[in-house]
Amino acid sequence: MKDHLSRHIQSYVIFLIWGIVGWFSSVGAMMVVSLSLLLFWKSERYLELLMGFLLVLVFSDNLDHFTFAKSFKNVYILFLFITIFTRKKYFSPFPTIHVGFIPFLIIATIGLMYAGNFSVSLQKTISYFLLLVVVPFYVVVIHREKGLIGLKDLAWLMVLITLFGILFRIVNPEFSYLAGRFRGLFGNPNGVGIYLFLSFAYFFVLQTLYPSLFTRNEKRFFYIIFIYALLICGSRTALLSVFILLLFTRLYRFSPFIGFIILIIIMFSLELIFQNLVYIIQTLGLEQYFRLNTLEEGSGRFVAWGFAWQKIQDFFFIGGSMGNDEFIMRQNYGMLAKLGHQGGVHNSYLTLWFDVGIIGLVLYFTNFIKLFIQGARKNRVAIPVLFATLFSITYESWLAGSLNPFTIILFCTITILISPEIIPEIQESEENLNEAIQIKN
Repeated sequence: MKDHLSRHIQSYVIFLIWGIVGWFSSVGAMMVVSLSLLLFWKSERYLELLMGFLLVLVFSDNLDHFTFAKSFKNVYILFLFITIFTRKKYFSPFPTIHVGFIPFLIIATIGLMYAGNFSVSLQKTISYFLLLVVVPFYVVVIHREKGLIGLKDLAWLMVLITLFGILFRIVNPEFSYLAGRFRGLFGNPNGVGIYLFLSFAYFFVLQTLYPSLFTRNEKRFFYIIFIYALLICGSRTALLSVFILLLFTRLYRFSPFIGFIILIIIMFSLELIFQNLVYIIQTLGLEQYFRLNTLEEGSGRFVAWGFAWQKIQDFFFIGGSMGNDEFIMRQNYGMLAKLGHQGGVHNSYLTLWFDVGIIGLVLYFTNFIKLFIQGARKNRVAIPVLFATLFSITYESWLAGSLNPFTIILFCTITILISPEIIPEIQESEENLNEAIQIKN
């Protein structure tokens, strides 16, 4: 951590100023962040530009403070996109991850004809395209300039955001907790849970592919922070997602075929498990941690899923474009609240079906899964990440959103898994990697 902070101490001071000013003044924060972006751009600090973008997205997830980030993140991603074409020599050859998602985006564009709020849907469609372009571009250019150390620095930012949220409890416990559960810098505990799972997956991929990139003490530090934060935030979905990632990584090291068979068995066993979940938790004496009362009530998700499925029939094939789910759910907020549900759909599959119809949903996940299969040709951690992600999005809608602090981390991870520049050959020796890391240091 000392090496990381020594390299980026100026950047972290700037980021801290963003947070302090943003806490008190939205206008002041926009001015400070804008000046900082120009400074990073002029000095060609692309790593810091991406780090700052992730931080602004984290700020935007908090509904009580940092209100500037909610609107400024749109300006930020546009700035990153324009930078790609004003500094072509740094970004070419271009990554092509976004190309496979173009059919999905075309369906989303067609769906604008049926959008409940055309302006919002148009912005969300454009922002998803920008995210698919920007994130892979910056991850690749960071690797070109900084090597593996640049990718490691992103992992350090993720864990330091978590650590800051943990330490901030001492200063302001009310801010750090919601209904008795840890939320850190995020809007709610489930949000920090998603962030922890995806950050853990990013770190896990790096340290699995390049074992010598992190020291033993650094690995211990990362694991301790992530596991502790997972436990105190109480996110069941995040905890199970991490467990699935670790379990299937082990299984795939032994045999990919056996791992696949066990996944099928688990999928067919889920109904039996959920039917007896209350009894299992009571037997283990974990009623309080797993919030048994919300399990028995379905946490409101089943209400949302049933309602969403009814409304999806009106947008079955094409959808109402990006953000359609929010428009419909908000219109029926009062009725859903009486049934015990507050919030969105809580399922990325249903949310995308709302937004782009069954056609867009199939197009999206065809390419999405294809990317992980492509990555699996060079490493055995890609499929476990896919399985864990597919589980996570079953209970949350984060994948349907572009400008949140979750989707960006996932596509950073995907870029690492499939980029030929980052993983040129599976046969590349560990000795060559060690030498490259030492040179970058």
